Amino acid sequence: LIIWTLLKPDSLSKNWGLLVGFLFIINIWVEDFIGWQTKTATLASTLIMMLLIFISFAIISSIKTLHTGKIINGLKGSLISACLGTLIALCFGFLICYLFPGKMTEILQSDRGFKDYTNPKEFTFFNAFDNASSHVIIAPTVSLIMGSFGGAVALIILNLRRKKQHVK
Repeated sequence: LIIWTLLKPDSLSKNWGLLVGFLFIINIWVEDFIGWQTKTATLASTLIMMLLIFISFAIISSIKTLHTGKIINGLKGSLISACLGTLIALCFGFLICYLFPGKMTEILQSDRGFKDYTNPKEFTFFNAFDNASSHVIIAPTVSLIMGSFGGAVALIILNLRRKKQHVK
């Protein structure tokens, strides 16, 4: 909440954050509720969704950098969208664990450490927190990396536009 107040998010960053959250929700739903025939299909769908999310971080950064001419604003927009999207994903993930504990137990039976717990629901609870903690760190980090890439591309485009205007 403090970070959110300090960043002072604009509407574009918030809207992209909602889009990222929606993509996370689709990814969680697909992973948990579509009965893929192979682990390869599940992995492929997850990688495609993550790629879309990562590209969205670069896009928001490039849009903000193009509008302001400052890469720091692009990085800020990318970070805000990652924080909001991750918050949405965490809420949805915990909701799924709460509403469908039997399904989560079924999905997680093959995970390492499952047999160490006497209560399967306890394992799903701790697994949800483990996933949440990694997403809270990874998503903002990836948003800054991809945001740097998107912002750099936007700065190159801005420089090319300036050179083109000087030639005329």
